[in-house]
Amino acid sequence: MKTIAILRNDLACYLRDRPALFWTFIGPVVCMILFGQITQPRPAPIHTIVLVERGAGAVAGRMAGFLRAEGYPVRQASEGGQDEWQVDVTPDPAGKSAARLLLHGAVHEFDEEWLIRLELEKALLRAGSATDARAAIEVVPASPGFSLPSVTRGYQRTAPAFLLMFLTMNLLIAGANLAEDREGGRLRRIVLAPVSSAEIVAGKLLARLAVAWCQMALIFALAVFLFHIRFASHWLLLVGFVSLYTIAMGAAGLLIGIV
Repeated sequence: MKTIAILRNDLACYLRDRPALFWTFIGPVVCMILFGQITQPRPAPIHTIVLVERGAGAVAGRMAGFLRAEGYPVRQASEGGQDEWQVDVTPDPAGKSAARLLLHGAVHEFDEEWLIRLELEKALLRAGSATDARAAIEVVPASPGFSLPSVTRGYQRTAPAFLLMFLTMNLLIAGANLAEDREGGRLRRIVLAPVSSAEIVAGKLLARLAVAWCQMALIFALAVFLFHIRFASHWLLLVGFVSLYTIAMGAAGLLIGIV
């Protein structure tokens, strides 16, 4: 109960500190939005799709019409060139689709390749009786002829960066508040009370961790639901790692304040 009393007292003092509240909850959001907008990737030009007919009849021609209607630059040729997506249209040996498509893409799929593949599926479904358009498209690992865009730009980069930066800053600065308590005599009064040193340390550490977890929850919620950022596949592992980091930084802040 004494630890809880110290925790409640520290939280009450923290909630009365307006600059601390600003840099804990508003500052990270402002910086995340500002730098996220600055580092947003520019929309890349859509590269030309080259449909190479390899014995599948008129399927390539019908697909070209559908893709042009969707706004994609398309041409039919015997071979694709530099800075183009080459798609080989061949007969489907299984007979489940109007044709089989071989997309000469990258080894690691990125946004434009995913969109191109989706549009090819739609065009193949409209061009013939494909029962499984997704299975009829195969990605052949090849150099697409242009550089791959960075996948960690904009909010995808700024949200995790400012989460860790402000967590670290606020937890370490909390040690300065402890030093102020010591200089002002407030820590001496707590020590003279019938409470052990372990309870004092636990109460003050829990107060800082409570604020840090609230800050972490706010940034995670905004990142996922407002900016649609993709974090790790295993959420529990991610939250556990950040929580361990928070505990370590909180303990470091207390150590700085005591020393």
